[in-house]
Amino acid sequence: MARIEDIERMSLEELEERSSACPSASEEVKAALEQSLAVFSEAERLGTLGRERRRTLKFAAPVCAALALSLAAVFVLRPAGPKDSFSSPEEAYAELQRTLNYMGGKMDKGLSMAKDGGEKVGKPLDIMETIMNK
Repeated sequence: MARIEDIERMSLEELEERSSACPSASEEVKAALEQSLAVFSEAERLGTLGRERRRTLKFAAPVCAALALSLAAVFVLRPAGPKDSFSSPEEAYAELQRTLNYMGGKMDKGLSMAKDGGEKVGKPLDIMETIMNK
């Protein structure tokens, strides 16, 4: 077998003679070499994708962690459902009546304000209609 220094000193013609004198590889060796090259190129491609995934995870991981913590805080810090604070159904019914009366009063006040506002808006519309009809 030739040393590297000897190969470097050879001319192109001598290198071609040497390469043609080498026995050709068998079909099994060629197939194994092609398979190895295919595996290497696939591994290289997956390595590149792996870097992109790592870069995406680098930003996605903190977002997911913050989301998980906020959801956990909502469920942990949320007060439990309403407690039964009345000793009898009559007390609960009386409280419900007071609440509905309060809400009804607020609704009446809001409706009267909307009615007054509607009347005030209607006056300019009436004036514009009379001007347009003349």
